[in-house]
Amino acid sequence: MISRELEVSGVSKAVGLSRSLGLSQASISLAIKELGRRVIVFGKARSSRYALSRDIGREGDRWPLYSINERGLPELAGQLVALHQREWAFIPEPEYGSVNFGEFSDGLYPDLPWFLDTLRPQGFLGRNFAQTISLQIGLPPDPGNWAADDVIAAALRNGYDFPGSFILGDEALEKAQTAFINDAESESSREFRYPELALQSLNGEFPRSSAGGEQPKFTAYIKEEDVGHVVVKFSGQTDSPSDKRWRDLLISEQLASESINVTSVAVAKNRIFPLKGRIFLESERFDRVGDSGRRFVVSLSALDGAFYGKADTPWTAAADRLSNDKLISVRDARCLKWLWWYGNLIGNDEMHYGNISLLLDGQGAFELAPCYDMLPMRYRPTSTGEIVHQEPKPKPPLPQDIEIWRSAAASALEFWERVRKENRISNNFSEIALTNLQVIKKLRERFD
Repeated sequence: MISRELEVSGVSKAVGLSRSLGLSQASISLAIKELGRRVIVFGKARSSRYALSRDIGREGDRWPLYSINERGLPELAGQLVALHQREWAFIPEPEYGSVNFGEFSDGLYPDLPWFLDTLRPQGFLGRNFAQTISLQIGLPPDPGNWAADDVIAAALRNGYDFPGSFILGDEALEKAQTAFINDAESESSREFRYPELALQSLNGEFPRSSAGGEQPKFTAYIKEEDVGHVVVKFSGQTDSPSDKRWRDLLISEQLASESINVTSVAVAKNRIFPLKGRIFLESERFDRVGDSGRRFVVSLSALDGAFYGKADTPWTAAADRLSNDKLISVRDARCLKWLWWYGNLIGNDEMHYGNISLLLDGQGAFELAPCYDMLPMRYRPTSTGEIVHQEPKPKPPLPQDIEIWRSAAASALEFWERVRKENRISNNFSEIALTNLQVIKKLRERFD
């Protein structure tokens, strides 16, 4: 009787169960004890609430959640439990520390916990991953149609190289502990392996990682002293206008990182490799440390979705919210604002919340992750491969951001000057760079 009530009603207090079932609270307490481990208790004493776990197909109702630390050692972070009414519980290990804070301090979540958003397949590689795993376990091939239960089923089977440090279940952990040894590439193999991995990725044969972003890419491990784990974007290899433009854009992304690198804003280190008609942009993964270490990372999109629900506002607004709530430092808030103004000035019109990440220490302290995917996406080809003329449209600075804007404008001018002078850039894109230089110079004259 009580189990049926919990299935239908979801999380309930004892007094509510007593009223619904017409039983004394003593009878309710006894019935809850008889249900044993299937009942998850939230809170203490009179404020206690009860929920009933549920099975996800053959996967069971709960799983160990591991976190790989920076030394490459797995730590038991806690248990993830599926509940009725599509809710979830996360029960942390005391020695790990808690990621349950704010309105989720008791460990109850209305959907998959926000810090496990990295388990959801995303972007180009995410679709490859989803198409491969869907054939194995009978899931829809489009990860956009996956419910939380589907995400969990896929992560349990093959989620061993997702962004961040979390790994769900023993099977995925075992794969993670051996994968980097089998996948290690030497520096000398880039010339041969990168073109090969590009073809595998385009053919959907690279299912390991779900790194976000729509640009074709793959992940690799470079056994080199100052490199390690990388994400590699690549262009097409034809002379079509679309492939030429993507080559311009990838080179521009590397030039943008150079202009950001001289500031106090952290940026992912990257390098360009022209191989067999393609441009390969190799970016170091900031969620990996050494051979096998990892760092806890979450996107701004996941964090905002859990606590604010304001992803339609610019990064500058998010910076203020996070800083006011002391989730990030004042310095990181300034860096996030700087990046938004810089991106606006270089024509990056894809500064959504999925393109900013935060690093966590397991104690609720956040740090802005190095910048990535910063390039002039305003000038990308259309989905049909056409090159459409786009005029620069940088936004004027707000009064409260004028100082930050001036700094960002100086770096944006340096970026466009680098693009204009770069001999690998096409003549057409060099003209775009010159136009942007003229527009920004006029803005600086106005606001300086």
